[in-house]
Amino acid sequence: MTWAGRVVWRYDPPSGPGELRFPSLALMLPNGLVVVNDDARHRVVVLDPKTDRIVWQYGYTDAPGFSQGYLDRPDGMDLLPYGVAIRIPRIRAYLVRRLGRASGSG
Repeated sequence: MTWAGRVVWRYDPPSGPGELRFPSLALMLPNGLVVVNDDARHRVVVLDPKTDRIVWQYGYTDAPGFSQGYLDRPDGMDLLPYGVAIRIPRIRAYLVRRLGRASGSG
């Protein structure tokens, strides 16, 4: 939405894996992607407004839980800038495992 309240983009698939059930918070990232809490489907998703597709997800769709990788009605999010996150040893190790490398100071 614009500051004047005009809708400039809408994401609302009626069914399937892209359907959101009770999205409670959405934030636009600096790169133009939108991160959304999908509370009733127990996940956080990142949407690409250009393609209207989910490009990343944390949590297993429709599977609540408290183990690693699971969420139970997520109700908020904390985002770390990359430059801060890369200095955290566990995050840096994850990026090295996942990407084969990590850049940044630390």
